[in-house]
Amino acid sequence: MKCVIFAGLPAAPELHSWWADADYVIAADAGYENACRVGVEPDLLLGDYDSAPRPEAGAKTVFLPAEKDDTDTYYAARKALELGATDVVIVGGLGGARLDHTLANLQTLVFLAKNGVCATLADTDNEVTALLPGTHRIQARPGWYFSIFSAGEQAPGVTLEGLKYPLHDYTLTHAFPIGVSNEFAAETATLRFSAGMIYLVLSRKEPPRGPWRCSGRQCPPASAPDDPPWSGYRPVPLAFSGSAPDSGPAPDPYWAAAGPCPPAG
Repeated sequence: MKCVIFAGLPAAPELHSWWADADYVIAADAGYENACRVGVEPDLLLGDYDSAPRPEAGAKTVFLPAEKDDTDTYYAARKALELGATDVVIVGGLGGARLDHTLANLQTLVFLAKNGVCATLADTDNEVTALLPGTHRIQARPGWYFSIFSAGEQAPGVTLEGLKYPLHDYTLTHAFPIGVSNEFAAETATLRFSAGMIYLVLSRKEPPRGPWRCSGRQCPPASAPDDPPWSGYRPVPLAFSGSAPDSGPAPDPYWAAAGPCPPAG
């Protein structure tokens, strides 16, 4: 059974594939408004509604006290487990102003994984999954980084294959981020480890930073420079008219080429 939990941050419509095949949808607190914005009607509403309008009472609404041990999202995860979910996806649970809630949601993934649930936090640029010991094969995703972090003090026996930076029988710890920003080097990457828990993080690669200029005017790129229509562009130092700025960081290169700017959208 697949359960999708809408948490407190807006969910982009581009994430629809995550909830399109859901068997059950839970909206945690402000997640109700976020679900409605993308045309999803939840099966269950729950929360203390200290940060969102209080919905009407009904058979599918659970009101929680504001002072409690669980976050609303964690309570929703426990409810999903009670309902028999084997696959849980949390959208709207990464980023935003509340770093504490992001960390709480990462701990929620560990709770679900320890109870045998495949659990993922997803937004448009990142996907985080908590993994138990064993062998895991991950399909390559062009344009995305592959990172791993120990979800506890250590995860021994880590082996990585099919990646730009392999590892063999390595002990991953929570005090050294050696697993960050790896890259796919084969159609399938393999991760093996013998104990502990690991966060697998897939992150979309950032487009090159601005300021951007082509044909004498500023413009953002439509895509990364190694993809059309930017394949013919090249980074060049940013030139100033008159004196350079007296302070502030050095400007990034811009991507220059003849012809009109590619579309911004």
